[in-house]
Amino acid sequence: MCHNTSQHRLIRVRPTMADMKSLAAYSRGGLADRIALALFSDQIASASKRRLEYLWPAEQGCYCEFERLFCPCEFSVLNPPAYKDAVRPIRGTFSETVRRIRTSQAELVHLDGFYGHDFTRFDEVFKPREAVWNQFRTFRGDHFRGQSIGVHIRRTDKLRFTIPAVERYFFAIDNQLTILPESSLFVASDDPSVELLAKRRYGNRLLHYPVRSHSRHRRDGIIDALTVLYLLRSCDFLVTGRFSGFSLLAAWDRPCCIIQVPGTPISRDWEGRPIYRPCSSHERWHPDL
Repeated sequence: MCHNTSQHRLIRVRPTMADMKSLAAYSRGGLADRIALALFSDQIASASKRRLEYLWPAEQGCYCEFERLFCPCEFSVLNPPAYKDAVRPIRGTFSETVRRIRTSQAELVHLDGFYGHDFTRFDEVFKPREAVWNQFRTFRGDHFRGQSIGVHIRRTDKLRFTIPAVERYFFAIDNQLTILPESSLFVASDDPSVELLAKRRYGNRLLHYPVRSHSRHRRDGIIDALTVLYLLRSCDFLVTGRFSGFSLLAAWDRPCCIIQVPGTPISRDWEGRPIYRPCSSHERWHPDL
């Protein structure tokens, strides 16, 4: 069974599948980057009138099959044991990619890699499996009380960059607690030591989900990461960084504070523009810290 997290369903009229050429897309990235490419590819397929086949092998940065995380989508999701490039993938911005595919006579064209972040249709396209949703619902029902502040602090593989110190996040949390003094505090990180630091600082106010693994190479770790993502997105306010796709997805279209330092990589949208806000139309923003 699947849980519908969106209130509305978009119905698109497309040519019959038999009349359409194909578009294959494949990402070797983590959970958020795979979702980002799937959303990008779905829009590319719609704009170029091609049938999308999204390849999601359980390997490398996301060792978990799609069907263990999400229900079937509008497009086909395949789980091959491995995927090797048959032809050179088409790269470029959204508009460039659409133009190149529309002029291509090939029966099959490929997208491969990272094309930017835009998670606007995430809740509409991706419906979590009932097992994932039950984990989310049980933990939230047992531990969340009243308003909540969610915090995602990305470390591990991002430590090679100049990323904000943990204290910067704590300063932002303290700032928000003056506005929501009675709120619970849900902290998530890919570094267990961060949760220990937060526990020492905030005591019993702190909540964190007991993930079975922080590894991207374990199936249960990816399933728990998706549960954490939904918990973060359910919070009333988010504190995150803008250099992580997972952080951006958690905060997309949510009121939040973004932590940033000079020299830190900034995610870009489908047209290559820097993303300074996870959704430019959202009005409930606090200044960067």
